[in-house]
Amino acid sequence: MKNFAAIDFETATIVIEMMKREARPLKARELAELCCMERKVVDSAIRHLREDGAVTSPKRGYWMPVDS
Repeated sequence: MKNFAAIDFETATIVIEMMKREARPLKARELAELCCMERKVVDSAIRHLREDGAVTSPKRGYWMPVDS
């Protein structure tokens, strides 16, 4: 994870760790509920994680971490 100037690094870490814990593709709405965050905060974290190549979308609207 490289470029997190626009969002809190901790927020992105929480989002990706929740994705790993759930071990299935999740919608942003589900992630927001699981992480107890606002949807727009999760959307921003996903956008930055996607730009850095940390998450992928197996189908439209669902997100999961990229296996390293």
